[in-house]
Amino acid sequence: MDSNQMILIKLFISAYILGIIYQLCLTKQSIRVKHFYNISTGLLISYFNFGIQTGHSFITCMIIWSTIRLFGATRLMVALNCIFCMSYLLCGYYDKYVNDVHEITWTMPQCVLTLSLMALSFDIYDGQRNLKSRKQCSNDKKTLPLMNEDTALERMPTFIEIISKIYFPPIFLIGPQIILILLNLENRYLNHGNWKPSILRFFSGIIYLSIFQIGNLYWPTRFLLTDDFKSMGLLAKLSCIAVLNKITLCKYISGWLISEGACIMYGIARNPLNTHQHDRCSNVSIFHFETTATFRGIIESFNITTNQFAMKYVYKRLRFLGSKMLSHLFTLFFSGFMAWFCHRLL
Repeated sequence: MDSNQMILIKLFISAYILGIIYQLCLTKQSIRVKHFYNISTGLLISYFNFGIQTGHSFITCMIIWSTIRLFGATRLMVALNCIFCMSYLLCGYYDKYVNDVHEITWTMPQCVLTLSLMALSFDIYDGQRNLKSRKQCSNDKKTLPLMNEDTALERMPTFIEIISKIYFPPIFLIGPQIILILLNLENRYLNHGNWKPSILRFFSGIIYLSIFQIGNLYWPTRFLLTDDFKSMGLLAKLSCIAVLNKITLCKYISGWLISEGACIMYGIARNPLNTHQHDRCSNVSIFHFETTATFRGIIESFNITTNQFAMKYVYKRLRFLGSKMLSHLFTLFFSGFMAWFCHRLL
């Protein structure tokens, strides 16, 4: 097991332990205490693993918050924040590429932070637009469409709320993407039924992590670069690639399952439409993913929150292009760009 894998395992386990502490000690505390807990523990985890490079994420949050306060809920604010976040991430990865760095660095959580802050900018814009629509409806007695009511923020978030979301331990490193509203809710279900589904997700993640570790021991990805692989027949090569791909995906799935278990322990994953389900922070649907035989099924069951991000914040915003084909192509480019980042960083 290399150092990168050890770092990931430690981060996953520590996030889950912090969720247990939260469940046992902080569920009845004020929202300010909870924000302080999220920020302090998230910063400690970041500093322990990335040292002074933690400043990159904090600086990004400061600039995004300043832009929000300076320009308000405008299209200019959204555009500036999206350009800045993507450019900062690209510069970070370019520096990593030039210096031939293969270890886990600050660019890994920065990838998650980029999507999170872009979504936040859109949510603030949508919330203020919805407020204006309601006022216009009351004055003109007309019904106007509202934008993304489930995620729109009609109140400007404070800086504390923003960094509490960014450094929220279960999602800080590899996701899943969650909306700011979830962290601001005083969840009335916190002390009822969180343990069982959370533990099930945790041990499911441990199983997938074990499969990855054992599989990687006997079938490492570097095998694809060996002479033994080159000497294989076409069918054998395709079979080998399929097996190695499955083993590699187990690493992603294990991290998402453990993170989801931690989110359930924090009490933010319960579905408001069905209180017996805890899927609001689900990033992979195991049964669907393992049994699907279609490309659409993979999209619906793997990296769910990022795919939802692409649909809500990219594809649907491109209606002005007047072409579904162009919208699809741009969304595919964006999704491929972010998937490439995540693959290279993990």
